Parts: sequence; structure tokens; C-alpha cells
Amino acid sequence: MRPQIPEALLARLWQERAARQGSFKTSEGRHIQILYPGRRGSEAGPDFRDVLMHWDGLGLVRGDVELHLRQGDWHSHGHGADPRYNGVVLHGVLDGSGGRTRLQSGSEAPVVCLQSLLNALPSSSLKTSRQRPLLWSILETQGYPEPRNRSQAQKLLDRAGQARFLRKSNAFLVLMEEEEAQEVLYQGVMECLGYSENRDAFMELARLMPYRALKDVARKAVPGERLRLIEEALLKTADFQGDGAEVLVQSQGVHPSRWRLFRVRPSNHPRRRIAGAARLLDRFLDAGLLKGLTGTVQDGSFKRLERDLTVSSPGHGPSLIGKSRAADIAVNAVLPFIHAWSLHSGNRPLAALAHDLFHQGPRLQPNRLTREMEMVLFPPEWLPLADSVPRQQGLIHFHHLAQGES
Repeated sequence: MRPQIPEALLARLWQERAARQGSFKTSEGRHIQILYPGRRGSEAGPDFRDVLMHWDGLGLVRGDVELHLRQGDWHSHGHGADPRYNGVVLHGVLDGSGGRTRLQSGSEAPVVCLQSLLNALPSSSLKTSRQRPLLWSILETQGYPEPRNRSQAQKLLDRAGQARFLRKSNAFLVLMEEEEAQEVLYQGVMECLGYSENRDAFMELARLMPYRALKDVARKAVPGERLRLIEEALLKTADFQGDGAEVLVQSQGVHPSRWRLFRVRPSNHPRRRIAGAARLLDRFLDAGLLKGLTGTVQDGSFKRLERDLTVSSPGHGPSLIGKSRAADIAVNAVLPFIHAWSLHSGNRPLAALAHDLFHQGPRLQPNRLTREMEMVLFPPEWLPLADSVPRQQGLIHFHHLAQGES
């Protein structure tokens, strides 16, 4: 009898040990090695997304993975009729008869037995018995060789974090060739407010309700009504506002299917983030978002920038844009944008200041991706490594390189 364990524990074992196994074998005899175990699904759908694997005879494969205690759970849980599972390329089970799993699309995913995850050495033993993660074979081709000690790992992450900052800066430069600088900055800030689940939807919202349209709303507003009209314009475009809303700009709305609300905490609901965005935009509207944030960066204080991006709640409860999210906006949008805009404008001292503030910023709130990349790439006795902004960004850079993303 195979031991019965909770499915949540199976998912944890996959996350911690799958990339350290030699390989898994399908019922057809194909060997599959896990390079990156994927991101835990935060909404209805597969357990792990964007898993990176090496399949014998096929090479690198990326897709979703679903885990079950028994192979038959796929159908008893209704996944075979659910199109959200059509991206599954591998079905991992503890107990099954082999064969393949049929998806709603008609495609099939191979099945592998995960019994070896239970037989793996306990976590305490992994410190002295650890297989080389195959993910390094990809990173080495990008100029990041596997470090031999903790000090080398720190330097490697610093270099990767610097590369991510410059890549973001260059991306903003490219966007400014096609769009007004202030719109590019606005889109970058809005993207950060979407978190991982709703980044695309917030980007679409920024395109459908651009910054110049919001300035038109503000210009036509009577005294005391500006903030309300800005917020209503955004909410209506996001399709979160009732039919009775009156705004001064008409816009096609974001389709409701674009919003990801499953398991989203009330404090992180897009409606609250939009309310925060409205107040942040209203704060800088007189000077302009670009001029206002440039002035904040010129002050030379990351804390000042973080404070100017924080938006407290108008009543009781958590902030609409808290301190940690404000720091994330600063690191991922404002500072690389100011760096790009300054180079574009020939203001190298300001570009250097934005670069320095990126390196001086306090460590951001750890997230699932940085924790997973640390765990996959480095021995436990070296951790934690993500103890600064550049090193956290370096882990994210490694993730994008492994996924073949720019």
C-alpha cells in the first residue's frame, strides 16, 4: 500500500524536490527531467504553471502540471471537461495505471508516477546530498555559470539584478519611441498595481483610459469633484462601476473575463487598487506624473519616493497602496523609467541617481517567485540570498531567462 498523504503535501514535495530528482518516467518509457517546478496556481486551474522540463526526444518543454493522489482524480475533479486545464502537458500522480490523460481540447498529457518524491531524502539531508539543478545548464548559456560558493552566488545575483534594471530601462526607451513619455510612465505604474494576477488587465485599463484622458476629466471637473471623477472614469473603464456613473470621457471597457479574482484577498481587489491609482494620479496631476515623480527622485531618497507612492485608506483599514507595493512600483517602474527618460533627455546625472536609488532601496517583500528560484538554484545552507533589491531582481531575471522571456 502506498502511503496516503494530503494533496497539499504532494504539491509541496513537488515544489521542493521535483527539480532535484534524476528524472520521471512516463508509461511510454520517456524520461522527463524537471528544470523549474513552476509557479503555484493562484486561481482556478492547474496546480503549477510555466513548468520547465527536458523531455527525451523533444528537448525543452514548458507548460502546466496537475498533481493528484490518484490518476482517476482528474475526471472525478472535473478537469477533463474544463478548458482551463488545456495547458497541462504533464499529469503527476502517486497512484495510477499509466497511460495518458485526456484534456478537454482532445489533446493528451503523459502521466508520471511521483512516488520518488516520497522516497527522496528529507530536507535536512538535502544540504549534503543535492543534485545539480539542470536550470543552470540554461543560465550558463546566458552568461551565468553556476556559483561554487555563497559569495559567488551573491555576486552573480547582483549582476543579474543590474541586468534586469538595464533591460527594463531599455524597454521603456523603446516604448518612448512610440508613445509620449508620461503615458509610458503611467502604464508602468498601472502594471505594477495589477500584481501578478491582474497585470495584463491593468495594462489594458491604462491603454483604454490613458493619462491624457484623465487629465481632460480633471480639467473639466468643478472644484472638489476631481478625484471622484478620475476614480469613476477608471472604475467604469474597468467595468467595476454601476450604470449610474457619470463620467466626462466615454471609453470601451475592459472585458470582465480579463480580471482574475479567484482567491484574491479583499484588500488586493482591483477595485481597491484602482481607488489607490486615482488618488496617486490626483496627487501628481497639477505638476504632471512625470515632473512630479522626477522631482521626488531628484530628492535622492528612496524613503521619500516610497512615501510619495503610498496611498492611505480614506477610512479605516489597510492602505490602498501600501508601503511594500509602493516600493515595488519604485523599483519596477519609476526608477528604471526615470533612468531611461534621463538618458533619452541627456540628463546623465539624473540617470545615475535613479540607478543608485535602485541599489540603495530596502529589500522588497519576498514573493513566491523569488523564494522558489532560491530554493531551486541554491543549496539550503546558502539561503537566504535575496537580501537586497538587486539580488531579488536577479532571481526574477533568472526566471525570465529560463522561460525564454525578454
